[in-house]
Amino acid sequence: MTDAYQNRSQRFLRAPAISTLDLGVGVHRISATRAWSGTENNGFTLPHAQEEAFMLSLQLVDYSGDILLKDRKLSFRQQRANELQLYDYRRPWSANLRSAYDCVNFHVPLEALNSALQTSEKRRVQTLRYQAGEPMSDPVFAALVRAILPSLLRPEEANLLFLSHVSLALATHVADRYAELALPRATIRSRLAPWQERRAKEMIDANIGGGLSQQALADACGLSAGYFARAFRETVGMPPHKWLLVRRVEHAKHLLHRSDIGLAEIATACGFADQSHFTRVFCRLEGATPGVWRRQHRYG
Repeated sequence: MTDAYQNRSQRFLRAPAISTLDLGVGVHRISATRAWSGTENNGFTLPHAQEEAFMLSLQLVDYSGDILLKDRKLSFRQQRANELQLYDYRRPWSANLRSAYDCVNFHVPLEALNSALQTSEKRRVQTLRYQAGEPMSDPVFAALVRAILPSLLRPEEANLLFLSHVSLALATHVADRYAELALPRATIRSRLAPWQERRAKEMIDANIGGGLSQQALADACGLSAGYFARAFRETVGMPPHKWLLVRRVEHAKHLLHRSDIGLAEIATACGFADQSHFTRVFCRLEGATPGVWRRQHRYG
């Protein structure tokens, strides 16, 4: 087991129930792990691997226990639901998990923060500002966690572009709020060149079934992932993952005009996890289920 995998998968927590999801691609990708235990006195965590990364932990329920930094017990007592706790993987820390818990932990490499903000060599994020053992209220971070909970519960329905978008939003927010070296915001609105917009849309249409990452789109346009995401949204009016859902539904509407294709077959052809997933997304965008839409447009 590699150091990176050990920390990304949170195996050192020894949680009885655990689910890990990568939010992007590449060496410096961010990952999210939901770990939970319904019992008390879960014992001490195992030693974690020390690396240039942070763990950002949001509790979904009230939790109490002990936190030790270099074997020194901190003053931490309780982390309430929706509070955020930061841990620096460059320093040896451990925890005595005294109460039941249900948390979502993000493994955030330091380089992921620099990559998201397009920092130059002279303006790199060195560390994050936080007080060890002191939980913090961060409504934006909590909202991002809530956004990926369905994907952690149903990874087979996870939208890779959506997860990439959340990963970028999370990295940008964390660096902007907690970075030791604040970076200036861009004052010029970024837009894709016509050929870049055309290429990105063509790639999305060609990969309507999924498996296309935001990094692949950015590479095809000769841009960083962070710049591409901002420019795509500014140009098209929505982030790439939402555009993908729109195109999937448009493709599905085309197939719904054919009476010889069943809804389950259309769902598969358009990249949805199953018919239920297809119905939820279609109804959200069109205001009607695929079956109702098909009957209404039978002679269209």
